[in-house]
Amino acid sequence: MLHQEKNNSTKANNSSLCSTSNGENTAQNYSFNVEAINDFFRLYTSPKDFAKILRYYNYRLMQYLLENASEITPQDQHIFTLFSDFAERLDPYFTTTEND
Repeated sequence: MLHQEKNNSTKANNSSLCSTSNGENTAQNYSFNVEAINDFFRLYTSPKDFAKILRYYNYRLMQYLLENASEITPQDQHIFTLFSDFAERLDPYFTTTEND
């Protein structure tokens, strides 16, 4: 899971990809390689397309779980929530007025 680490002496190489509008670099706050994430979206898929994939996966997961309700676990619910939130952050769809 993506999280912030304290006192990590082996930080990932995050260069200037995490700069705020006032010039502060927040890359040192993350325990993952921001450049690798940027490369993934540059080389394999766009954030918008990846968000569509996550939404489709969640849709299929929910179809399965609705047909097999006795198999729903708290972890399933957690994964659904994480994927939904991540997809929305990559490509806001439900929180924009353009889609109304």
